[in-house]
Amino acid sequence: MRETDLEGNRLNWLASLKAYDFVLDIQLGKRATPVVGDLSGDQAFRKVGRFLASRRATVPAFYVSNVEFYLFRKDQWSEFIENVNALSTTDSNVFIRTYTNLHRPHPKMVGNHITVSLVQNVHEFL
Repeated sequence: MRETDLEGNRLNWLASLKAYDFVLDIQLGKRATPVVGDLSGDQAFRKVGRFLASRRATVPAFYVSNVEFYLFRKDQWSEFIENVNALSTTDSNVFIRTYTNLHRPHPKMVGNHITVSLVQNVHEFL
């Protein structure tokens, strides 16, 4: 909660009343939907994709946390990519993801941290 960005600003959801109100508004407006499941499996991600397609909808942002680390460890990366490809996306959809330095540091990594949080366009990701 005390970490800062590269300019020294705290950007967590409790850093300011404005940030807190923004997150509270999303929660109270039911505009965030947690999905629990295996993102490389044949259920969670695919069901979300079918649900969205049936409503001709997309999700502006997918928070996938540090799931990549576990997908690489279990050699399930290609299954995850297949699931992402099955989603209905637009040019503006993004992943909020954590890159873990397993063998190659990311250019946005800071100091000796082993992870970096990224907001990345889904199409760029793919």
